[in-house]
Amino acid sequence: MKALISQKELDKAIQIVNRAAAAKSMIPALAGILIHAETGKLVLTANNHEIAIQHTVAAEVETPGKVLVSGRLLGDLVKKMPADDVMLKLDPSGNSLNVSSAGTSYNILTMKTYEFPAIEMINGDTEVFSLLASELRDIFKQTAFAVGNDEIGRPVFTGIHLLLKNQQLSAFATDTHRFALKRLTGRSNEIETNLIIPNKILADVTMVLDPDDTVNITWNANKIAFSTAETYLISRLISGKSPDFERIIPKNPSTVVTVNRDQLLIALERLSIVNLQRFKDYILNDTSISIKDDSLIISGTSREKGHAVEEMTAQVDGEPMEIMFNGTNIAECLKVLSSDKVIISLTAPNAPAMLVADNDDSFLYVFSPVIRAAPNMEAAS
Repeated sequence: MKALISQKELDKAIQIVNRAAAAKSMIPALAGILIHAETGKLVLTANNHEIAIQHTVAAEVETPGKVLVSGRLLGDLVKKMPADDVMLKLDPSGNSLNVSSAGTSYNILTMKTYEFPAIEMINGDTEVFSLLASELRDIFKQTAFAVGNDEIGRPVFTGIHLLLKNQQLSAFATDTHRFALKRLTGRSNEIETNLIIPNKILADVTMVLDPDDTVNITWNANKIAFSTAETYLISRLISGKSPDFERIIPKNPSTVVTVNRDQLLIALERLSIVNLQRFKDYILNDTSISIKDDSLIISGTSREKGHAVEEMTAQVDGEPMEIMFNGTNIAECLKVLSSDKVIISLTAPNAPAMLVADNDDSFLYVFSPVIRAAPNMEAAS
């Protein structure tokens, strides 16, 4: 194998596929990048059995062939090479790959290509729908923060749910105590499906694809793939049933509060300096909220640090209310929004509340109050 490619393009390609190279593995090939030199192009692939990424880049290929090398080693080396053309040349023995450019020359050890797990691509008669990479980025940004961790014990709550129905895509995540929903309307196809996608694959998609890329999404019973002209990402799906999210959304609020988003976010972050309490296995940020007249007051107490109060003006429609929430849950939501104001709707001190942006009806967020017998959103599943 012998090929010539620009350092910039090779570095970009390696960074893309390296997201699927295993950082730690008992099988060295899972930490490798398979480089396949074909006429006019290099095809780079990484596969850790959970996620696989393949990226194609133009190159001058003198001798076709393939080689498997450490993804981290090759990536670190190419990143530091001069901004010039890079020559990749496989030793006749197949035991090393020569990487050279502008006075630099390195021979790095190779692995057996047959040890690399081939990608099982989704082919045949499968359903497809398309989104812009920027739309997938918005979905990830406004839902991923509500995904549950592995400790929750239910895989269905550790992914992002995609529900395509009636020409509308609903993407949501929940850890059973909070729920974030992003809707995209006006989808042109009539496909109906419900998929649960691991959080990491959407993170990878948003990181490696350009915002203007059109992404084709295909799936079968076990896997989902995201593809553009140059890049193909595939991951397993999470099995299970999505909760009925319409039942999660609170109805008929008794109190509606409109408040400046930045002011509330800064107040919550400042309050957490005193209020946040870290324990061995969890973090407490119990934040009391008092709503009355034209004001919203948040407060918190820590036995080790003291007591804090923040007051801000707000537009209040409805009854006064005293309620307690996890301040971190509210702050994390406010960070993914860009609106000047947010609207918080409450029904009762012991019931979940809903938060929306005042200029974006595609997003909503539901979060449970802090009480000893808090209603669990999992009951709606």
